[in-house]
Amino acid sequence: MHRLHQSLSHLHPHPTAATSTTTSMSSTKKPLINTTQSWKKLEQHQQQTDKHHLRDLLKDDQRNQSLTAEYDNIYVDYSRQRVTPETLKMLVELAKEADVNGKSKCLCCL
Repeated sequence: MHRLHQSLSHLHPHPTAATSTTTSMSSTKKPLINTTQSWKKLEQHQQQTDKHHLRDLLKDDQRNQSLTAEYDNIYVDYSRQRVTPETLKMLVELAKEADVNGKSKCLCCL
């Protein structure tokens, strides 16, 4: 199983759970997250990023700086992961396609 699949599979749990959740939240059945275009793009992207050693990626100061953020005294540093700014863009697209924002709002209404 790919590491990407393992790290992102929580966005759409086991097919049985997904069916019951999807049914209760809306009448339209949505595809599993790992069958979406965004997921497939991420898998292809992962094949490319796997070719780079983290040690080499950390030499790129511009990359390192673009993968850090701070908000409300919380500092996040993704530079020590084998990701690129493009990876983060693709993850945001995946989250949009999976309607993570809408699903999180539904959780607040329960």
